[in-house]
Amino acid sequence: MTETSNNTTLDLAYLVNQFDPQQTDLILVEGFKEESIPKIALYRATSNRPFLDIMDQHVIAVASDDKQATQLLQLDINSPEQIADCIANWLTDK
Repeated sequence: MTETSNNTTLDLAYLVNQFDPQQTDLILVEGFKEESIPKIALYRATSNRPFLDIMDQHVIAVASDDKQATQLLQLDINSPEQIADCIANWLTDK
C-alpha cells in the first residue's frame, strides 16, 4: 500500500512500476475504473446508482449484495473468501 499526494494525478502504470516484479505476484487496486485492466465490479443495491454505470468490457465478475442482470460470474460482496477464490481461479486459468 502506498500513499500519494492529493494534488497528484494518479497514474496506474507509474504506481505498478514501483513494485519489484521478482517479488510481486499480484497487485490489487481500488479505483482506476477507466483503466483497461481485468476487474471485479462491486455493486451494492443501496448505492442508488444504475448497475450498468459500473460495467465495461474489462469486468470479469460482479460482486454484489443482490442478483444482477448479467451473464458474468456473480459473487457475494459480503463473502471475501468467495471473491479471493474467484481471483485465485482466474489467475490459475491464465
